[in-house]
Amino acid sequence: MNYKQLTDKKKVEINILLKQGLTMRKVAKILGIHHSTISRYKSGKYKKRKIDIKKKYEIFIKYFRLLTKW
Repeated sequence: MNYKQLTDKKKVEINILLKQGLTMRKVAKILGIHHSTISRYKSGKYKKRKIDIKKKYEIFIKYFRLLTKW
């Protein structure tokens, strides 16, 4: 399957159409996306993930040190 991130423009369009009283299915049909995408967006499942860069860096350094010991 080809999954694409919702663009900011699509998010605004979804919000506007829903505020006009259209159903999620009708909005999905107008925008050419699946109605479950709109449902997941509205429920907040598309929040950005927070990455602890310091922890990722520490893991990388440990891995790098293991590689350089050989």
